[in-house]
Amino acid sequence: MAITQRNLKAKVTQLLADEFGESGKVTPAGDQVIIVISRADYEQRHGEILQQIQRAIDKNCPVRSEHLFILVRDDAGIYENRVKIWKSVLSGAAKIKL
Repeated sequence: MAITQRNLKAKVTQLLADEFGESGKVTPAGDQVIIVISRADYEQRHGEILQQIQRAIDKNCPVRSEHLFILVRDDAGIYENRVKIWKSVLSGAAKIKL
C-alpha cells in the first residue's frame, strides 16, 4: 500500500538520516528532503551518493503514490543538485480492479 506524501517525506527523512549518519545532515523542507554533506564528499562521491539515496528509497519505500524531491548540497554552499524520485508504477496499478 502506498503511503501519503507527508508520511513518505517523514519516512525518507529518517531513512536518509540513518543512512548518512554523521556524514550528512538531513532535514525536510517544503516538498523536498535536504541533505547537506561536506564539500569533499560532494566533489568526490556525488554520483555514488545519488545511487545510495535511490537504492535506500527503492528498498524501504518501494510503493510511492507521489514524487519526492531530494536536494543534495555541500556544506560550503557551492554545489547543489535537486533530484526527483519518481512515484512507483505500482501505486497506480494497485487501484485497478480486474
